[in-house]
Amino acid sequence: MNDKIKLHGHRLLQAGIILFLIGLLSGFFINSCPLKILGIAAHLVAFICGIFLLALGCIWNRLNISTRLSIFGMFLAIYGTYCTWFIYFIAGAWGAGGMFPIASKGVTGTVLQENIILFLTPTAALSLIVLCIIVLLSLCKNKTLCINDIFTEEG
Repeated sequence: MNDKIKLHGHRLLQAGIILFLIGLLSGFFINSCPLKILGIAAHLVAFICGIFLLALGCIWNRLNISTRLSIFGMFLAIYGTYCTWFIYFIAGAWGAGGMFPIASKGVTGTVLQENIILFLTPTAALSLIVLCIIVLLSLCKNKTLCINDIFTEEG
């Protein structure tokens, strides 16, 4: 096992704890958000994403990936999770709920605010989708989990 890949797993654990802490601290700002429901969503998304990073950090050493792919995957994980929290946080803080019409009840922010959220949302989603594909394929390559094995008697 490459020591750099172990370090990347440790960095994911650190990033997960920090994001979990951000979730705790962002709970203090919910009442000051113009869109309180998005403030609550940011609070909860930070917890969920923090736990996701902790889980990734725990399995990172089991992945059968190169050092470069490990760096890329770590970047995708941290960017995707922190960006997801940030999207909800700024939408709630700015009162920019154009991407969240049900939660915002039609309240929108300025064109610039809405465009920032509109740009960040697909980048965060795409980074997490690519990350999950990398992890799944690596686990399948490592014979820890394989989709084909789920549907066969040997698996």
